[in-house]
Amino acid sequence: MYTFRNDFLKAEEEKDFLARSGSPARFTALRESVGTILVITNLKVSGEIVYVMLKSRSEIEQPYDTFKNTIHADRAYLRDDHQLQGWMFANFIALMIHYRIYGLLRSKDLLGKYSPQDVLDHLGRVFMLKIGEEWKISEIPKKSRVLIEGLQMHIMQNSGS
Repeated sequence: MYTFRNDFLKAEEEKDFLARSGSPARFTALRESVGTILVITNLKVSGEIVYVMLKSRSEIEQPYDTFKNTIHADRAYLRDDHQLQGWMFANFIALMIHYRIYGLLRSKDLLGKYSPQDVLDHLGRVFMLKIGEEWKISEIPKKSRVLIEGLQMHIMQNSGS
């Protein structure tokens, strides 16, 4: 049996309990158990390994949260199986792109400053313009350019092809 304390979880549980019950006296009795995670396992491993395994659950749960809250793929207003299959395929590709961007941010140590949605918002400000017979990249806003440079993306070159 392993017991872990999580300060973020503690703050969330305190806020939720007080909002629902409104009773500081009842809360005082529970204060010591708030923010506690208890894991019972038959694994013969250290507490550190159990904690890492517990935290890795988020790697499984996070894609569902992203699918629902970032891509908004929890709403399907479709009429037949073919539309649903296309919708699921498009959302699957969107989820893959989201995690590719996440991995890129992580590898460049930029996750503390940017989210995958921030990257998409910044890249959405970059356009290809056809001027005469030539394609050119639009002017890139400074904040977007800083992010693109930080990610070492090579989209900033004007291209005639």
